[in-house]
Amino acid sequence: MNSTNSALVNLSYLQSVSGGNREFEKMLLTGAIQDIDQQTDILYKSWVTKNPDAFYKAAHILKSVTAIVGLNAMQQCCLKIEKFSADIIFHEEGQDIYNQISNYWLLGKEELHQIISKY
Repeated sequence: MNSTNSALVNLSYLQSVSGGNREFEKMLLTGAIQDIDQQTDILYKSWVTKNPDAFYKAAHILKSVTAIVGLNAMQQCCLKIEKFSADIIFHEEGQDIYNQISNYWLLGKEELHQIISKY
């Protein structure tokens, strides 16, 4: 892939670790979509059930996956959740950050699908 940047996705890191192996990049991007879908669902369910431990853990996993595929805005939101949820206490401000993650993912997922379709 020649272009490493889009509105929400920056593939610079992924491309640096892939060594130019486009099949590896495609596999990682495809797996990341599944992982992010799963973790955003867990994040939502843990918010609704007021489970701060699961909320924190889902944000931690999301932070790592979004960093790999260059969803930097989502990664920063996950980092915020990690910081204020480290005490494993339910915090109401998590709702706003969850909403940001959800909105970023709606757009980022579409961009990732478009990127994958070009491989």
